[in-house]
Order: sequence, then structure tokens, then C-alpha cells
Amino acid sequence: MARLAAPGHPRSPEHHGRPPRFTDLDKKLADRNRAICVKAGVTQGPHLDACMIDVAMIGPEAAKSFVGRPDPIAVGDQR
Repeated sequence: MARLAAPGHPRSPEHHGRPPRFTDLDKKLADRNRAICVKAGVTQGPHLDACMIDVAMIGPEAAKSFVGRPDPIAVGDQR
């Protein structure tokens, strides 16, 4: 369970309660998660960003949920 609180992880305290972003991942974790998502078939755009976060928080099996999804109509930042 310690990995969930490691710096650079979306669940670490440094995010101050805001939704995690793929840019919050440290480089090593981001590269690992990107590879998992790409291997599952999620290769670009907002689905890749979301996939990287879900893989960090849920695990590698989360990547499958993004395969074959249509592109979102709009992408925004929660404010």
C-alpha cells in the first residue's frame, strides 16, 4: 500500500484534493503506464491521458476499459 502515497503518484498528498492529471505522474511511472495503455490499444489523445491515471490508481487491467471508445466531444479542466 505504500506505493499509493509515493511522491508522483496521483493519490499522494501533494495533489491537495484536486483530480489527478497524467502530468502529476513521475516520469518513470508515466512511462510505465503509457506502455501499458499503448499495449492495450490506447495510443493517443484524452483517452491515453485518462488511461495512464486509471492504470496508476486501479492497476493495469484498467487500460482495457478505454479500448474502442469514441473520442470525447469536449475535454475540459474541472474548476
